[in-house]
Amino acid sequence: MAKLCKPSPGPWEVDTVDNDGMYGDGPDAHSGFKSYAVYDANGQALFDSINSDAIEVDVEYDEFGAYAWDRVGEANLTLASASPDMLLALQEVLKTPGLQSGVQAMCAAAVAKATGRDVADVVKGI
Repeated sequence: MAKLCKPSPGPWEVDTVDNDGMYGDGPDAHSGFKSYAVYDANGQALFDSINSDAIEVDVEYDEFGAYAWDRVGEANLTLASASPDMLLALQEVLKTPGLQSGVQAMCAAAVAKATGRDVADVVKGI
């Protein structure tokens, strides 16, 4: 597997974006809700949940009306935005002397997946 190029600089942040898609069924159908996007340290949009098929819209009401958002998109992109931080943390964990082999294997596999490297190459670099 070829090594991937360097990813966009972290930290990555999540913010809302307007989505004019539909949610609900029949007479309860509505349009417009908040989706989510991930931005790099320079404020460039990296990816979003606007066209996701895994949308689950929640709606809250207050004195100003309804606020609808894609809670699955929020959860997925919040997790994805932590990727640069988690990669750095896993790389540090792999430097821990006496790390249990099972923990080392899980961390090395995750680092390999995130960097496009073979697990064996990650373990060799420890």
